[in-house]
Amino acid sequence: MLNFKVKGEIGFREIETALLGSTALILGQIVSTGGGVPALKKNREIMKNSGKVVWLTATPKTILSRLTKQKGLGGSGAARPMLTSDKPLQRIEELLSERINSYEMADLVVNTESREPREVAKTIIEGLNLCVL
Repeated sequence: MLNFKVKGEIGFREIETALLGSTALILGQIVSTGGGVPALKKNREIMKNSGKVVWLTATPKTILSRLTKQKGLGGSGAARPMLTSDKPLQRIEELLSERINSYEMADLVVNTESREPREVAKTIIEGLNLCVL
């Protein structure tokens, strides 16, 4: 969160773009991005040109629940500056609404609602195999 505090969102996004670009040069990588990464056109281009893009979906309520659990465990949910709000559920809904057009460029959409990680992974593998055919 230090970079976000020091450089603001624009500076933070520039760092994300640079890291995404360098990571995209390495073959055989699976890259899990934050929700703001695909919001920038340049990032969407990098993602589309370097492999298949998977969008993992869930309801705003589920997203908030997952982030709350991560925060409680000291995980990555503990540092989500874009979700700083007195009404985090409403903020998640706003962000999803703002970013929906960017997310729709995905090659594969997988609903993660009420699904175990192993089941989601299996769905991704099956879906990507279909994308290749």
